[in-house]
Amino acid sequence: MTVLSGATWLAWRNNRQAAVIGGVLAFGVAAALVVVAILEIAQPTALVHTMSTAFQPLLIGAPAVAGVFVGAPLLSADFERGTHRLTWTQGMTRRHWAAANLSLLIALSALAAAVMSVGAQIWIAHLPNTFNSTWGMYDLQAPAFFSYVLFAVALGAAAGAALRRTVPAMAVTLGIFIAVRVAFVELARPHLLPTITRVVVSGTGNNSVVPPGAGYLNATFLDTQLNPLPPGSPIGANTPISLVYQPASHFWPMQGIEAGIFLVLALALLIVALRFTTRDA
Repeated sequence: MTVLSGATWLAWRNNRQAAVIGGVLAFGVAAALVVVAILEIAQPTALVHTMSTAFQPLLIGAPAVAGVFVGAPLLSADFERGTHRLTWTQGMTRRHWAAANLSLLIALSALAAAVMSVGAQIWIAHLPNTFNSTWGMYDLQAPAFFSYVLFAVALGAAAGAALRRTVPAMAVTLGIFIAVRVAFVELARPHLLPTITRVVVSGTGNNSVVPPGAGYLNATFLDTQLNPLPPGSPIGANTPISLVYQPASHFWPMQGIEAGIFLVLALALLIVALRFTTRDA
């Protein structure tokens, strides 16, 4: 048995309980999503719609939960207990120990994220139109959701390696994850691909000029010179409106770009975790 294989086995032994629990939860959620999707087709009752509604906040919070409870304790727990010193005296280098733990974390997290992403995609595809299951469910689509999970667990691992205390690492992971996600949605996502702007007259009906499947961003009332009206200005029946939206053709390219960004961030955080793990205390 090589040193890396031994390190991998040790990492699995130390984290198998969390891995099994996480795997069961991931498969359970995916199965529940598929069941609800089937019910949405066969028997779309109010109760089924209520269950679908409950899944949305659950899935939105799932990456953060993975980062806090799976990523953050991965390395910090050993540092906190002092068991890492025993491992390093058994012919196993710090780098091998850290690489084995991080590799196991990413492999299992990727599997769980893929399973949940497939379940979420099946569920979204069978939602009724009232749920706005395209742009309205942007954060839960498979590519983005998958990348959020890996980013979160990598962030947790980096925080745990840097702080070497589990509870502070969990708090930092949650805070940074929420801050990055909110900042990205507000500042970066609108600029991933160019938007389309159209000026229409309010009396013609706004929806008629936004193509089906487009991502509606915002509307701004304009004066006769097509400048934005000051807040509180009277709005007439023929007031011009500037509509800004993303066309339907941008949806999946934006998903791919955003997922790629978060996967690159996850890789960078894993390198950070490895560097912090190998430094002297």
